[in-house]
Amino acid sequence: AVSDSSGATAYELTRHAMRQFPGARVDGVTVCPRVRSLEEARLVASEAGRVGGVVAFTFASTGMSRYMRQRCEAEGARYVDLYQPVLLAMEIYLEHPSIGVPGGYAGGLAASRQSWETRPV
Repeated sequence: AVSDSSGATAYELTRHAMRQFPGARVDGVTVCPRVRSLEEARLVASEAGRVGGVVAFTFASTGMSRYMRQRCEAEGARYVDLYQPVLLAMEIYLEHPSIGVPGGYAGGLAASRQSWETRPV
């Protein structure tokens, strides 16, 4: 479960989907949160291809989603984009583009503020 945010949505969707396969032998779901660079995405796709895993991802950025799909195909890893189809349907319905920010606009601001620190002068 790969995400540019916490990974919670990708994990929960994957976990619930796995319940549809009670006889399957799956040890667990590897969660890769805050994947925001092409190099990180490449490493995830490479490892999934190496172990024969499935990459389930939720990227707010269409560019990161596209890159992950391309890398998974190049590495021979199966994949599913869990988020972009939903965003596209909402863009069409709302006649307004998505902002493509991990966690949404308010979430993006809140996350950046968490690392703010006041230091003495």
